Amino acid sequence: MPTYIVSAAAGLLSSRAKEELAASITASHNQVTCANTFFAQVMSQDMPHGNYFMGGRALRHNQVFVHGHVRAGRTREL
Repeated sequence: MPTYIVSAAAGLLSSRAKEELAASITASHNQVTCANTFFAQVMSQDMPHGNYFMGGRALRHNQVFVHGHVRAGRTREL
């Protein structure tokens, strides 16, 4: 099952923004893979400040990260 994890600093994304991201990610997954939308699961994580690091330093900018995990077995064309 395709899984997408959206991580952002706590309080950065509203509930509505999370819903809109989930809908957009699901639609994109469907468009690219032709898989039914009900297969895509999207999870949102609120990361407490001070728990995000890049290059060994605390992240200072409001960034949103999306990690996608999609199973193997699709043709090269897909």
